[in-house]
Amino acid sequence: MSDGPGAIVDAGPALTFLARKDTTRILYAGLGKVDLLAPEQVGREVIRKSRKERRRFGAAEATWKKVVAANRLTVLPDDQTPELAAAVQRLCLMPMSERMRQQKDLGELLVIAHAAVRAEAGDDVAVLIQERNGTTMAHNEARRIKNLGGTGRLRVWDTQTILLRAAGSAHLADKPTMKTIYETMLALDDALPPISETTLLSADVWAKIEEDRAH
Repeated sequence: MSDGPGAIVDAGPALTFLARKDTTRILYAGLGKVDLLAPEQVGREVIRKSRKERRRFGAAEATWKKVVAANRLTVLPDDQTPELAAAVQRLCLMPMSERMRQQKDLGELLVIAHAAVRAEAGDDVAVLIQERNGTTMAHNEARRIKNLGGTGRLRVWDTQTILLRAAGSAHLADKPTMKTIYETMLALDDALPPISETTLLSADVWAKIEEDRAH
């Protein structure tokens, strides 16, 4: 993978997109030239849930391992570096060594911590996260990074962001396809809102897509 912009994915969106071949293709269509990354902990969570809930996520483990082996997903070590430890402590007010022993919401915490470290170093990085508390934490970090006034940037993406970025592609060509795909994803992620609360079927969105196609 390149050293360009990256998106660090949490377990929820990873499972939702990697559970099926069509949504995996949509994930990469939405990413475009943005590299996909994930903490080691997220990988463990994806594999554990894939094995535990085979009916919904049984394919996710094999797809995860496939994209990692193909260098289409970079796994970030969760080693306790000074920078990562400082980020974890700031986010949860607890030493990293202690927090790593508590599994609840650990993956999303490390997604945000890794992103913060990269943004503070000057990178343009996004977090791909869906769960409400983690999203709030990510937005707070994004504001903090912006207020630092450096060259780095932290953006907060969710499943809708990826679907909108992929809208109009060969894998998500029209509104009926978008509706069908989203309905399948709703069954996989309880954190997703009803499609009526999104802009995925917005007339303005699809008018812009048709305008772009005409050119």
